[in-house]
Amino acid sequence: MGRLRTLTSRTLDLLFPPTCLLCHGEVSRDGTSQLCQECESILRPTRQFSCPRCALSCPAVLVAEEGCHRCRHKRFYFDGVWSLGVYRADLREVVLRLKRPDGEALASYVGAKLAGYVNGQKTFQKPDFVLSVPMFWLRRALRGTNASSSIASAVAASLHVPYREKMLKCCRYKKKQGTLRPSGRRKNVRGAFRLAKGYDIKGSRALLVDDVMTTGATANELSKVLKESGVRQVCVVVVARGSGSESYI
Repeated sequence: MGRLRTLTSRTLDLLFPPTCLLCHGEVSRDGTSQLCQECESILRPTRQFSCPRCALSCPAVLVAEEGCHRCRHKRFYFDGVWSLGVYRADLREVVLRLKRPDGEALASYVGAKLAGYVNGQKTFQKPDFVLSVPMFWLRRALRGTNASSSIASAVAASLHVPYREKMLKCCRYKKKQGTLRPSGRRKNVRGAFRLAKGYDIKGSRALLVDDVMTTGATANELSKVLKESGVRQVCVVVVARGSGSESYI
């Protein structure tokens, strides 16, 4: 039976060669990756130093115990952020592809990569559950997908912890964060989220997953909801971290 399955798989590969989820080029037939070598390199974590408090890329000399030069005077409800790299060039293109209705397979693959990355960090503590940034039902219907949810589901599966997809709720339709300045983003998400009923999360550790963080306003508001509900620690992991003058809360 095993030989038959292997033969069938090889036959299908000959008839329908596996292609890269990003560029649709040829990938290795050994099944170790769903991306070609060039696209796989995009998902390798950047070697550039980033602030452990807000994940903003910056020289190490600008980071103190209380954070980098941009975040040390800001109040965060989350306890740390990890990202694969800066939201620009190829990694920006990956994030944009994740948001498309046909990007769910790519989102799952990227989620597994994220899980492997954070699991290798010295400061990482295994969470009790994984969460994603919730989307208002109307926006979800219009977009046809929720990239954060697809990524988070794969992160949870790879870390072998529950994914609490319905724990956080978005209560109202919001403007797109990308169209607003930092102060407008904070106001846009204020009071927009709530914890669903029936969850006892006091003293727990949560890992919040999203595709990109720019100002951090959304992650901070969600972390506030979780902390006020008794969560002990909230860490955030994103595919990409924004850079530039507006990339802080």
